Amino acid sequence: MAVAAKLLYEAGGLIIASDIPLPKLDRSAGVKVGGPDIEITLDPFLKNGADPASRALPGDVRSITLRIPDAGVFRMLKGTRIAVSPYAGADEELVENVVLGPCLDMLLFQRGAAKEAAVCGEAGM
Repeated sequence: MAVAAKLLYEAGGLIIASDIPLPKLDRSAGVKVGGPDIEITLDPFLKNGADPASRALPGDVRSITLRIPDAGVFRMLKGTRIAVSPYAGADEELVENVVLGPCLDMLLFQRGAAKEAAVCGEAGM
């Protein structure tokens, strides 16, 4: 699932730099000044509970963690980053759908844009 260099995508006016392929999104020609709006990274340790960032306070929306059966663990941080920790043997399309669906929704919520923006790909997520 990992790639050598970050892949750039554009969705809903946002530039997304991703460690994982997101074929349902349009590829971006380049990064805006100041870098991408959103970064999607692979974090193999998140699913093991070894991530020190997991000590967020209850009610702290700057760090939201989702555990999705058969997919993995996903953490949205401060409206700018999605850390992805797929389970062994997880279907890549399922992981992509979780990233583009609930994870991106939570990230937009963190950015204060959940009511104004929606990102849809071929799957309608």
